[in-house]
Amino acid sequence: MKMSNFEKVHYKSKKAMESLQQYCSDSDESNQNVDEDLSQVNDSSEKPEYFGLFSSDLSENYDRHSKALAHQCSDAIGKTSDKEHEFHKNVPSFSKVTVGDETVSIDRPQSSFWNDIQTSDVKVDINNKEKASKRTWTESKKSKYDIKKKSCNVDYGKSKSIQTVNNCGQIDFSRKIYYIHSKITPMLHTKTSRCRIPFKVEWTNPGHQGVTNRIEWNIPSYSHLLVSCSLDTTVKVWSMWSQLEPCVRQLRVHDRAVRDVQWSGDGRQLLSAGYDKIAAITDVEKGNAVCRFHHPDYVTCSRFHPILPQQFVTGTSSCITLWDSRTADRPIRTLTYKDKFGQVQDVVFSRDGSQLFSCSDLVSRDSADRNLMAWDFQTGTTISNQIYQERYTLTRLKLHPHNPQLLAQSQAGYIALFSLQSPYKMNKHKRFEGHKVQGYNLGFDISPDGGTVYSASSDGQLYCYDFQSGRHYRTLSTGLDVVVDVACHPVLPSTLATCAWDGTVQVWH
Repeated sequence: MKMSNFEKVHYKSKKAMESLQQYCSDSDESNQNVDEDLSQVNDSSEKPEYFGLFSSDLSENYDRHSKALAHQCSDAIGKTSDKEHEFHKNVPSFSKVTVGDETVSIDRPQSSFWNDIQTSDVKVDINNKEKASKRTWTESKKSKYDIKKKSCNVDYGKSKSIQTVNNCGQIDFSRKIYYIHSKITPMLHTKTSRCRIPFKVEWTNPGHQGVTNRIEWNIPSYSHLLVSCSLDTTVKVWSMWSQLEPCVRQLRVHDRAVRDVQWSGDGRQLLSAGYDKIAAITDVEKGNAVCRFHHPDYVTCSRFHPILPQQFVTGTSSCITLWDSRTADRPIRTLTYKDKFGQVQDVVFSRDGSQLFSCSDLVSRDSADRNLMAWDFQTGTTISNQIYQERYTLTRLKLHPHNPQLLAQSQAGYIALFSLQSPYKMNKHKRFEGHKVQGYNLGFDISPDGGTVYSASSDGQLYCYDFQSGRHYRTLSTGLDVVVDVACHPVLPSTLATCAWDGTVQVWH
């Protein structure tokens, strides 16, 4: 019968112990022979080794006994398997490099990856103490496997490059951030599976120093990247499931609070809108603004066109502006209404890009005809303004991923459902209610399979609704004060991100 690896190791250990016991039983006879040989040995440099074994030039009798014992142990242990041989082959080896007056021991495993990196390729530069320190492998007083922080940069030449973020918050822009993550690859080209409700926090970070207004995952190919914008004037890009520093980019392209942010169609640029009356397109890899678009008032929302990647719209006070990134000096078109309709809270395109929906914060005393409006993208005219008749403002808009329906977050404490076909009627028989809004500009999202609606809440909880029935069936306690926004992962089922009023960013799974 074939033995398992555990049984093999147990059998080999048993045989080795039997050999040692046999050696101990013969110790009297062997020690007597050894004493006779020791009387013939002068006070020389030869010293006894482990278990009483001497060097090879001692008595012939003892040498024969030690060789026989070695052969017995070797036969008892036997030959190692290929996997065991590969394991011992990959045991780390330590290469030493001089760093100033100290010797640095670099743990270099004997694998194909590290064999390309020779000790001669390692270059160490000493920095001043004023500069931020970086991590390196050093010898520790407790153990050589301990990790210390030294003020030196380790460059592995052209073979491989390892970059980190220093302690003072400066981002290393040479770090590679655009790649297909191994966690996303198996799910990238498969059919969307049924999403389940997450039950634990996988990752949390203090995030920003101010309120985090929006979070959004990147396109499916680069969906390990998460972007967030805040009232502290920063836009941060987070790399999830990385052993290095999670914040890979900290963009400061606005002078005041950033209200909205969105990824471009190729996932390599960001469109942000801020209270400095500027909308900016930023190259994430380089970390600088490609172009800026100036407005006469605060820019509270912005959206890329789903078909035309060079065009986007921005929302300000009683005005929606259409821009082209190739002509940043002037807008293409301006969408206005005969009366003022207030500050635009959010805008969203239809799937074909022919229509545009907007919601504002102005509700008149006798009518609500400017709360939710539908626009024709080509002509800029108003298609309908009698969509939402209740006297509550709408703050967020989302398209259902599969059905021709529009969802809107209302200050009345529920999420309303509208049709995308004219006359854009609201479904009065189904709504998603139970969460608390209380005047906050809260977001929501829909799972990729379209079966679950997640809504932020002012009581610090995350509410989960079934889309088919509208029933609230799960509440997740986040431990935050106010959950401002939520974003479902586009590829991984049951994975979503949340942000809070205190700037905290969380990832649930």
